[in-house]
Amino acid sequence: MTSGTLWAWDADRNPRLVCIDEAPFDDDGEDLMLFDGMSLDERVTINLRLPRKGIVTDFLYSPTLQLFVSSRVMAVIERANVPRMRAHKVVLRDRSGRAVDDTYSWLNVMPLVELLDRQRSVFTEREDGGGIKRVVHLAIREDAVPPDDLFLFQELNLAVFSDALVRNLEAERVTGAVFEKLDGLTWPT
Repeated sequence: MTSGTLWAWDADRNPRLVCIDEAPFDDDGEDLMLFDGMSLDERVTINLRLPRKGIVTDFLYSPTLQLFVSSRVMAVIERANVPRMRAHKVVLRDRSGRAVDDTYSWLNVMPLVELLDRQRSVFTEREDGGGIKRVVHLAIREDAVPPDDLFLFQELNLAVFSDALVRNLEAERVTGAVFEKLDGLTWPT
C-alpha cells in the first residue's frame, strides 16, 4: 500500500499544560502497567491523578506517551479507519481522589507493524539487544504500511497517524498533540 504522509505524534510539552507523572491505577488503587497491544479487560477503569496545576488538553501528556485522549479526539478516531484499536475508559481524579472528568479514554493501539527499513535507515541498536536506541534518519517500509489510520510502529513503540486522521484532528482543533512527518524523522526527538 502507498501510505501518503504518515505522522508520528508527540505530546505538547508546554509547561502550562498538565503532565500526568503518576502511574495509572485501577479502582482499588493498584498501579496499572499499560502498554500498546496488551490484553486488558474492558471492565477495568483506568484512573489518572491530575496535578494541582496545569491546563487539561485533549491529548494528555504522560512521560510514557500513552494515548490518553478526550471524547473530542475519540469522536474523530471513531470516524477513522482504526478497526483494531481498543478504547478503555479513563477517569481523571484530583489530588483528593475525587473524579473530575470521566470522558477520557486510553487508546490501546493495534496493530503493531514492523515498519523500519533497516537498509535505508541510520540507527543505533541498544547494546543489550533490546531494540532501537537512537534513529539518525528514519526510512519506512512502504510495503508494510497497513490501511489503518492509526497503528503502532513496532520497532520504536510509536503511535503513527495517517495524513487523513491528522487533518481531521487539526480541523477539530484538538489540543495537546504535536505531529511530525514520520519519513526522515530522528528519534528520540
